[in-house]
Amino acid sequence: MYEPRSELPLHHYLAGRTDAASRNAGIALVENARKGHLVLRGDRNAPAFAAACESVLGFALPARVKASARSATAACYCLGPDEWLLLLEAGAEWGTELRIRDAFDGHCSLVDVSGGQTVLSLSGERLPDLLKKSCSYDFSPDHFLAGQCVQTNFAKATALVIKQSDTHFDLVVRRSFSDYMFAWIADASAEYGFHASADR
Repeated sequence: MYEPRSELPLHHYLAGRTDAASRNAGIALVENARKGHLVLRGDRNAPAFAAACESVLGFALPARVKASARSATAACYCLGPDEWLLLLEAGAEWGTELRIRDAFDGHCSLVDVSGGQTVLSLSGERLPDLLKKSCSYDFSPDHFLAGQCVQTNFAKATALVIKQSDTHFDLVVRRSFSDYMFAWIADASAEYGFHASADR
């Protein structure tokens, strides 16, 4: 009997690779293990909505665009005045959506986009150089701080860029862009040494 299986968008590039060589590469790319992606929209200034989200997520929704908040099992990125991206443990998206809807009976929107997005983790000493090649946004440490995020053009595609540290950024990209993004990053990183793997 055929058993369906779910695969990461870049599985055909990364199958069998490990992160063992990443320590010697100027740029390392890791496609993160599957996560749940929920787009949440609502009025953060409505006390009942804000309280319901905080009770379910364990933290207050970040109020400013580019800001983020996180717990041990979830991360939340502010995309606009009334829009957030929730990144959750794989399989937790449906339960999280139900708990928010149970906790709040007013108007809000929750859309599961898990199947349409993936997270590419970039790290390495030459990451600042790669970012300058790929995007016109100012990612300098005094302008773009750890924990901040921005939706912008990256390698002529759209991405949510999240700064974890000066040498570690995450890109949330559409699944349909993942092949192109991988090829761009691999080519742009060739002079620095490039290594790719999957985090399962």
